[in-house]
Amino acid sequence: MDRTQQNNNDIHDIPDSLKSLTVDELPGVIPDLIFILDGDGVIIEYGAGNESDLYLAPEQFLHKPMFSVLPEEPATLILDAFQRVKSTHKLHTAHYKLSIDGQCKWFEARVAQSSEHRFILLVRDMTPEKSKEEEILYQANHDHLTGLYNRGYAFESMEHELKKAALEGIPLALFYIDIDDFKDINDQYGHVTGDKVILTIAQSIQNSVRKSDIVCRIGGDEFVVIACGDFTHDILEKTAQKILHTISAEAEQLKLDRAISVSLGVTHSYEGNISCNDLIKRADLAMYEAKSKGKRGYVIFEEPIFNHPQSQPSS
Repeated sequence: MDRTQQNNNDIHDIPDSLKSLTVDELPGVIPDLIFILDGDGVIIEYGAGNESDLYLAPEQFLHKPMFSVLPEEPATLILDAFQRVKSTHKLHTAHYKLSIDGQCKWFEARVAQSSEHRFILLVRDMTPEKSKEEEILYQANHDHLTGLYNRGYAFESMEHELKKAALEGIPLALFYIDIDDFKDINDQYGHVTGDKVILTIAQSIQNSVRKSDIVCRIGGDEFVVIACGDFTHDILEKTAQKILHTISAEAEQLKLDRAISVSLGVTHSYEGNISCNDLIKRADLAMYEAKSKGKRGYVIFEEPIFNHPQSQPSS
């Protein structure tokens, strides 16, 4: 059953004892804002279960079109629902947000026709439900320790950006970052310090790249940066060097008696269609090549030298 069917059922399921309540009495029974509109959408009556949900004071909206007293976006959404009710004579809904007293609130507006020239608009504050939805979505897409995007989101983003790259011809660059000897760090200092190292590196990576780049933690000691743009080899090198240098500098603030470093593999999608798995595989191979060359460095994977990527030592 969809939301509109449920709302229609809700209306039909109202007890007879409530159907006779006036607009002034309804707010005592339900939390909704209630507006009675004429055929032109002019507000002729209202009732408020919660006065704090009103966008304007009553004298500012009574006897005025509903669509003229709201900001453009919610007004457009409600007008569309109103017009659909007039043409179909069935209940329709609109979902929108408003800033009230500096707080962003989400609302659901249900529009129904009660007679030829009389319409009922019920508005309910959906902010608690919306906040819960956003919290669940955040937890599903983010790493709990660092607040970065997680592995699932990383792969979804790569799939999306690769499809976009194929359609629009915008290459995708992938930076694969692995903390050097992280198990030894945990064994020597414990997991609390290990978490501090992860947090420091996560922040360092974010400080090294553009705001538009997607930074993700995809494993215990592994991170990726997904970057869209027509990168030259020089830009890829400079970005990799900046990541390495920033991590090294900020890790010094932890004041450990060993250096903290990462190995970094870089690849891109210049040649056109490439799968997400192949892109990850290339970056992974380049990263392990960097480790084999002594760690704390980077390697840029280049075709056709599949097994011998070009590399540059970090300076």
